[in-house]
Amino acid sequence: MSSLKESFANNKGLWIFFGCAFLVALILAAVFSPMASKSPDGLEKMAKDKGIASKAKEGTGALKDYAVPGIKSESTSTRISSVAGVFIVLGAGLLVGLLACGLGHLRKRQGAGADEA
Repeated sequence: MSSLKESFANNKGLWIFFGCAFLVALILAAVFSPMASKSPDGLEKMAKDKGIASKAKEGTGALKDYAVPGIKSESTSTRISSVAGVFIVLGAGLLVGLLACGLGHLRKRQGAGADEA
């Protein structure tokens, strides 16, 4: 736990940068997501043009088509799902980062143990 406090103290500017970037991502997701194009993206259009889309199975995800079940307003539903996406990506990134840091510390300990032997 003390190494986390040391990491924050040593990299305070980096943590502030990531915090600001997270806030910008949240604001962009909440404000601009309802303005996104309703047209299919390139991959979806290509799949329709080549006849692949008709063979695909329809997704059953919780936020399918950026819609939140129970929210009637399409704009509000899109905003909520976009903000949820920001949190999901942040969580995945933090998990990968923490695992990478944890493995790095583990390797350092194993290396230190090998030097002593």
